[in-house]
Amino acid sequence: MLVQPNKLNTGKQSGYNYSEEAEKALMELVFPGTHYTITEGYNPRYDAMLPNGTKIEIKFTNSSKLFVEESYFNGKPSGISLSEADYYLVVQKGFYGNGGGEIGKVKLIPTDDLIFVREQCITKEYEPSNTSPGSRGFVVDRELGEFDGWLGNVSYSNEGYDISKWMYKRR
Repeated sequence: MLVQPNKLNTGKQSGYNYSEEAEKALMELVFPGTHYTITEGYNPRYDAMLPNGTKIEIKFTNSSKLFVEESYFNGKPSGISLSEADYYLVVQKGFYGNGGGEIGKVKLIPTDDLIFVREQCITKEYEPSNTSPGSRGFVVDRELGEFDGWLGNVSYSNEGYDISKWMYKRR
């Protein structure tokens, strides 16, 4: 499946349907053959649950940086503040080789590790607009070292992430 992050969660039913399909495709790639469940529509607590009860929040971004929302612009809790997820499953842009070719990096990061590195990250605010209530959070703009959670790479192009198979997977 080709995932275009700008088409996810558009606030319309088509955006939610597309998001659920992208989440399913990513779960199949990372946890093949597992009987997980995907939440439907808007759910601030988590996006997927494994049979053992492990909860996962799924994020796709067109950036090499990960924005982790903590609240709406008005201070009302959202994002990681409401999350019950044990892990964040993230697909973000990365680079490889001397030529700097672009890839999609797939990471499974324990939520506690994101909270732990929060103090070392840049705080960011997005003001409200016609299509968004705005948000506040932190930007993970570097590798997390032992907290990185890197699982492998998928192909990336201007069209989006091809998550139909691994390009390279951690052994």
